[in-house]
Amino acid sequence: MSTMIACCGLDCAGCPAYIATRQDDQAGRERVASLWSTKEFPLKPEDVICEGCRSTSGRLMSFCRACKTRACCLARGHENCAHCEEYVCELLERHFSQSQALEMRSTLDGIRKRLRG
Repeated sequence: MSTMIACCGLDCAGCPAYIATRQDDQAGRERVASLWSTKEFPLKPEDVICEGCRSTSGRLMSFCRACKTRACCLARGHENCAHCEEYVCELLERHFSQSQALEMRSTLDGIRKRLRG
């Protein structure tokens, strides 16, 4: 499977919302909506449409569209946060504290290492 690294280091290509969108899989959308819904953020299957963090089509999960880390990265014109001169910043640290931090940080650290040669 190919990778598509989001600004924060998440692999969008492995995300169930991205996969369900790409495969036009209604059952997949229903599963994601059921698993990811909370009282504060209820999801319906029609909410599960995402073409990845760097998509410019506007087809993003609502939390991806509202993501401050994504907004900062795109505003700076970076492929992902590993390309930023301020890596690891406070905004990204907060993002890590709310997510799959170890995997995302490891991905970005690996990219950063390759960039620095």
